[in-house]
Amino acid sequence: HSGLRDYHARPAGRPHITSLAKLNERLHRFNAVTIAQLWHGGFICSPEVTGHETLSPSGVDSVAGRPNRAMTAEDIAYVTRCFAESAACCRDAGYDGVEIHLAHGYLLHQFMSRYYNRRGDEYGGSFENRMRFPGEATPICKIEVFA
Repeated sequence: HSGLRDYHARPAGRPHITSLAKLNERLHRFNAVTIAQLWHGGFICSPEVTGHETLSPSGVDSVAGRPNRAMTAEDIAYVTRCFAESAACCRDAGYDGVEIHLAHGYLLHQFMSRYYNRRGDEYGGSFENRMRFPGEATPICKIEVFA
């Protein structure tokens, strides 16, 4: 998991807060509303682009047929924290809101899918369990945005 901490759920990261804050400040001068969208690609991510292994709920082959590794509970907890950290970055950069992307085949949507999520733990099986990861990531982001 050494590379996991380097790239997951970090759309810009702390080094870019100053430049994003300047962008938001300029847009706000024109009464624009800025919303950041947070997502993790899961098995859609290409290791050729990210430099890291591709993760998924269960290791089921993606549409692209790209090999991927099923996430551990530790991976899920880490990515949840990264979503929260990213939401805090968005708040600090002056965004008016944050949207958590739960569709179009990205990681949180993959967890919601019966086809891609074949886990046998608390993150798979029933609808309630498949919604657990999105249900953990979303409120923690809300807490960070309004902190």
